[in-house]
Amino acid sequence: MVLTAISAYLEVLPKAFTYSTNTLPPHVNWTLNKPVSVWSLSISNVDALHYYVIYLFLAVPFQSIKGVYFLFWCIVVHLHKYGYFYLTEGKALVYQISCFINSGRYSTNPTPGPVIELDSIKKVLSLDLPVALSP
Repeated sequence: MVLTAISAYLEVLPKAFTYSTNTLPPHVNWTLNKPVSVWSLSISNVDALHYYVIYLFLAVPFQSIKGVYFLFWCIVVHLHKYGYFYLTEGKALVYQISCFINSGRYSTNPTPGPVIELDSIKKVLSLDLPVALSP
């Protein structure tokens, strides 16, 4: 089964970002959406996404808008990893990115999602976190 091979591949990815030494490799979960008979693979560990999966896909030359969506997804993973997501402004930015990606998923959607401005990303990343986090 293809999903088994993909899962096995993801679970043995080498860690590309080696600053942190205590990160577990990705654990892949499968979910079946019964009404449409579609399987989804998910990795819920933010550390595994940050230290393994992002670096795998950064090496892939995306040839469409999916590359832009991936880069926004990387920003969301970063916001989660370093705690910006828990600030009101960070949570709002994650929501804006989600709306942008989800509204643009289908070519039949006549209204594109809200544009995310670089200044809004910089503003969130310049905020002081309420706790000191280390990678």
